[in-house]
Amino acid sequence: MKKKHSAILLKREEEVARRLSPSWNGQDPKPVLSPDGISYEVSEKIGAVSYGGLGLLHQVVKWSGLGEAIDRAVKLFKRHQPYHESDHVLNLIYNVATGGTRYQDIELRRQSVSFLEAVGAQKIPAPSTAGDFVQRFDASDVVDLMEAVNESRRKVWAQQPRSFFERAEIDVDGTIAPTRGEGKKRRQRRAKVKPEIVKTRGFKKLTLEREEIAEMDYHPSKAQGTYRLVVLRKTILVEKGQRRILPQTRYHFYVTNIPAAQLGTAAVVRENNRRCNQENVIEQLKNGVEALRMPSATLVANWAYLVIAAQAWNLKAWMGLVLPARLQARQLVKMEYRRFLREIIEMPCQILRTGRRLVYRLLDVNSWSRLLLEGSAWLKRRPAT
Repeated sequence: MKKKHSAILLKREEEVARRLSPSWNGQDPKPVLSPDGISYEVSEKIGAVSYGGLGLLHQVVKWSGLGEAIDRAVKLFKRHQPYHESDHVLNLIYNVATGGTRYQDIELRRQSVSFLEAVGAQKIPAPSTAGDFVQRFDASDVVDLMEAVNESRRKVWAQQPRSFFERAEIDVDGTIAPTRGEGKKRRQRRAKVKPEIVKTRGFKKLTLEREEIAEMDYHPSKAQGTYRLVVLRKTILVEKGQRRILPQTRYHFYVTNIPAAQLGTAAVVRENNRRCNQENVIEQLKNGVEALRMPSATLVANWAYLVIAAQAWNLKAWMGLVLPARLQARQLVKMEYRRFLREIIEMPCQILRTGRRLVYRLLDVNSWSRLLLEGSAWLKRRPAT
């Protein structure tokens, strides 16, 4: 980071500290929140966006080669007039990355000259065009798209220390996402109630009666080795009011190649229960990037949209894995997406063209400003391997 920028950041940080100092206790008779003389004007030459963090996200895309990998792997058009497959995919990713939750949100950014300048585009696909794009996918095309993502992911992994590869954990869980063009109202979390109220009102009560664990060898048909398959069977008592209903049986499966000497049968289950990351990932896909909105009418089109929208979450994690740890980048890997959006992506920036440079000039600062300034410069100096 340039000395000039470092000095500006330091000055801004000192100003924030001064304003928030506990020693200030103004005795002004007026309320603190009382701005006067507000008026609006339109800038003639200066353009700005409220998504300053998008520039760094785009640098991660370029650094990882994601756009090129998509164009090599996904072939949906005979001619590009003018958009390539990567243009459509990145258009949807950036819509989600900047807080968009439906195709129609693309139009707001499409009408912003400053946003178009920020992504280096003359124009971007319209919402209807974006919807038509995902309808072009068949199942093999979605697999090709996922392989393109995997190709870029390997570049991210190549930057990690050896300890990163000691254990790989894949979280799998199921969820139901209805196909609807419009958003649905979110169910409010039900307050806790006492057991006697559960009985009185006839609510269904589930009580774990017992758990049984078994282990066996598992050899997938396309795999070279044999894995350990641990099966957990849960017997659950079901009561409704004063009546006891037939018990439910639920099975949980765990696949691992960690030797039993290092991780016993029961320890496999305990380790999974300790992490419980499946629900967290699904919650972020549902309510963070809202990848499970299912905006299209067909199964495969919604599958394609889910894979594309989930890349906003992946790019956040890649940013955290690639950028230097001294910038607190590792916090990004598991950071909730809404926090990432508010604190890093939604950074007001002036957009400038100077020669061959596209400049994102920060108009405000926060604790993540150094990540944007130093991270951008770091990515320019360090090519992917």
